Amino acid sequence: MSNAASAAPKSPNIKLPNSTAVINASTNIKNVAMNTANNIKNTMNTAANSIKNGAATVANNIKNSAVSAVNSMGNSFKSVQNVTEPIADSINESVAAVPSTAPSLYVMLPLIIGIGVLIILLTLVIYYRTAIGNAFDTMKTNISNYFSPPPPPPPVVDEQELNTVNQMVGGRKTVFNVNSNKYTYSDAEPLCKALGAELATYDQVKKAWDQGADWCNYGWIKGQAAVYPTQKSTYDALQQSSVADERMACGNVGINGGHMDNPDLRYGVNCYGDKPSQTDHDLEITNERMQPPLTPNALKQKMIELEFKANSNLIGLLPFNSKGW
Repeated sequence: MSNAASAAPKSPNIKLPNSTAVINASTNIKNVAMNTANNIKNTMNTAANSIKNGAATVANNIKNSAVSAVNSMGNSFKSVQNVTEPIADSINESVAAVPSTAPSLYVMLPLIIGIGVLIILLTLVIYYRTAIGNAFDTMKTNISNYFSPPPPPPPVVDEQELNTVNQMVGGRKTVFNVNSNKYTYSDAEPLCKALGAELATYDQVKKAWDQGADWCNYGWIKGQAAVYPTQKSTYDALQQSSVADERMACGNVGINGGHMDNPDLRYGVNCYGDKPSQTDHDLEITNERMQPPLTPNALKQKMIELEFKANSNLIGLLPFNSKGW
């Protein structure tokens, strides 16, 4: 038995740690864990502060940009300062009231967008204010015309009454003809000056013809020309004559005449200026010249017509047929 016991293997010498070492190790692990937790906490606080400060910086930048935009727009539209100043001040106060710490970007962003939209709308209204005003005026007029009776037509002025007034009053700038055919070209300008006018030009006579001028009498104009205007109504009336010379007594429709090589020919004068009022002498001449001047052949034809008219009762006529006159 003793030999067996002595032959058995011996147990190795294992040294167990004492309690102090275990406590120290636990303390070290605890300290490391707490330091790590504190570091993580500080890192998270730093990140949160950075995010918070970044949001505040963004809000401040947006606020400053909005204020600058309002101020720039106010300077650009000084002509409508009375309109924009109260709005700009209100916007500045609203923006200034935003806390610089920017509690929430989700609250600030819609506000900034709304202010921007308001500024854009205000700018468009100011820029297109004239067109908008005209549109409202047109709409107001259309509505008023729709519900209101049409205005009465303007009074029609009788042309004969207007001519009578012009004859009595005078004083209207136009081309007028001095009818006596006894003036040379050198007489024309002084004659018009004496009447408070000037010698007319071809263009002035043409414009007068466009407005209805119609007199069958030559008159000097500038450029050593003698012309007169003829309206279509006068021309058509003359075409009813049976005498060829009478049909062309007043020329063609338009401005008749042209340059005269001989300045000593005697014609009337066409002046341009304030036409004097009509005198009794002018009225007599007008009545005498209501008919166009007659050529020798036309005068001879008229004499024959007058002779037949005087003896019209002696002219025999036949009945239409045997059953009636």
